[in-house]
Amino acid sequence: MTNQEEKLRVLFVDDEQFVLDSLRRLMMAEGVNWHTDFCNSASQALQMCREAPYDVVVSDLRMPYMDGARFLCEVKKNWPQSMRVVCSGHVESSSMLASVKAAHRYLVKPCKGSDVKEVIEDLARVKFLLKKESVRKLINRMDHIPVLPDVYLRVMEEIRTDDPSLKRIGGLIAQDVGMSASILRLVNSPFFGLSNEVRQPEQAVTLLGLDTIRSSLLFTHLFQKLDTSCCLGFNVSALWTHCLETAQLARCITDHEGMGQEMEEQCFAAAMLHDMGKLILLSNFPEDYSAILKKSREDNIAIHDCELEHFGVAHCEVGAYLLGLWGMPDYQIRALACHHHPCQEQECTKDALILCIVHVANALDHELRVINPGYAPHPVDTEYLAQMGYTDRYDEWKKICSERLMEVSGG
Repeated sequence: MTNQEEKLRVLFVDDEQFVLDSLRRLMMAEGVNWHTDFCNSASQALQMCREAPYDVVVSDLRMPYMDGARFLCEVKKNWPQSMRVVCSGHVESSSMLASVKAAHRYLVKPCKGSDVKEVIEDLARVKFLLKKESVRKLINRMDHIPVLPDVYLRVMEEIRTDDPSLKRIGGLIAQDVGMSASILRLVNSPFFGLSNEVRQPEQAVTLLGLDTIRSSLLFTHLFQKLDTSCCLGFNVSALWTHCLETAQLARCITDHEGMGQEMEEQCFAAAMLHDMGKLILLSNFPEDYSAILKKSREDNIAIHDCELEHFGVAHCEVGAYLLGLWGMPDYQIRALACHHHPCQEQECTKDALILCIVHVANALDHELRVINPGYAPHPVDTEYLAQMGYTDRYDEWKKICSERLMEVSGG
């Protein structure tokens, strides 16, 4: 369950008593070792939270007096340590989109006890990705990743045309890491009931459809423009370029090795998101991050090492934690968490191979596209390559990635 002696505290909230009784029976049948409380009104649930905050709060959406989205927003505001789950049978787009800002995870009624148990225990594991409680509370409050203002405006302009194109909208969203992460989180949620994981923003936009994409609720609840005034000293566009180039290099390597379309898409998706933790820290701690950047440049220290010294955590864990909260795939979480230090991943699994590709692609993009020769290097972990059995492939990967970058730059 967790690696602490204290039991996980879980609160279930639903205005239908028979639903609560059913959840109680299901949890007993699953043999969960949690402290569980059951409450049939949002107002009473808030009072219970005041008395002792919960690790996980699971709420229905439609309740009288205070609906589930509003209730969970109150939990987010006052008890950010609590992880929040919507459990509802109402899956129409307005109710679902209204809950995007409130919930980390979603369950669709009727759900099996094993489904409830799996989501809650997964959230309990995610908690230990990030040991720093103050940073964890802050990220628990996050409901979006800030997006580049110019990309946001271009998407809005396309949506407002007389004949908007889903293909063009998807292509624009794919240019922004924050938009891509949020749209993939939404389309892969249980509300849409898709049997296969969607990894490409363009595919996500097509599946969601124009009505959902152009909904004011979507843009109010899912996307928020980045306040660029907080980014003094940090080139956000360069960060996005690096993420997208790293994703392209990851795709280049997997294609060269003939690893198949699924592996290619998974490596691309993980690489695209690998540095999103930097944006989270930057947008929430602008003054601190400015000091980190200054120290990194003046003392020639890698940014992730400066982050560790300053915050006690680095962007790797921060990004992985948010993806974990959102229920994104394990291969993405592991790739983000360990992309600077892959030897933390002990087993040579498929997830470890994806991490290996992302790690190499990240290092090669830093090596082959030198923005400032004075910056600290991002060397490839040769021990990990040996562990994965790819020591003899690195020079070949570097060659094909270099050729790819030359083609893009017109060199």
